[in-house]
Amino acid sequence: MAFEDREKHEHPSFGMLTINRTSGHSGFLFGSNAEPNNYISMELRQGYMERELSKDWYGSDKVLFRVKMSPVQFAELLTTQNGTGVPVTIERMNGERVEQVKYTEDKRHAHERQFREKLEKFSERMLANREEAKKLIAKKTLSKNDQQELNRFMDAIVQEVTGSIPFYITCFDEEIDRVVVDAKAEINAAITHTIVQAGVKALGFEFNSEGQLEVKEKTDGKPEDNM
Repeated sequence: MAFEDREKHEHPSFGMLTINRTSGHSGFLFGSNAEPNNYISMELRQGYMERELSKDWYGSDKVLFRVKMSPVQFAELLTTQNGTGVPVTIERMNGERVEQVKYTEDKRHAHERQFREKLEKFSERMLANREEAKKLIAKKTLSKNDQQELNRFMDAIVQEVTGSIPFYITCFDEEIDRVVVDAKAEINAAITHTIVQAGVKALGFEFNSEGQLEVKEKTDGKPEDNM
């Protein structure tokens, strides 16, 4: 039977899903603390099936969506079920390219900025309270309400210095620890990938475009003999 006699079956529910590892700078990755030099992409294409006698062939057309993620995010995706999901970066949606974020403030700088803004607001409140306290102290006699107002000013200072600021610093330290852990995980993933690639190459194999192992050919066209 000729190739033209194949039956092609198409339906909106048919899809082809691929997962690929890409070597190269990832750029900004949503939900990741690093920009690794290799990342995982997941792509869904519109699928179809061709049937000829007892054989079926599966192919794909346009890209429906493509997302990319760090190796750590990919590992989390495989090991986390029934949750709210894992952050990924959308590259294509409904066949259209999605504009990418060039830069976003990292966690360390974001926490520093927020802490600085918090201290500035605290300073503004204390300056305003000081002016109110001066007016109260200038009185010849302090009423019960005046005394309560002064106590309120002092309580606000104590609460901020002994409670809010130390708590924020603790949160900052914990977040930085998480950033370091994520960065180490990304580095370990990159090292592991490099070792695997080097080992595969040393054994005389290589990965094809579909991620399958093939015997690597010599420059003369003959397969390498590593035995």
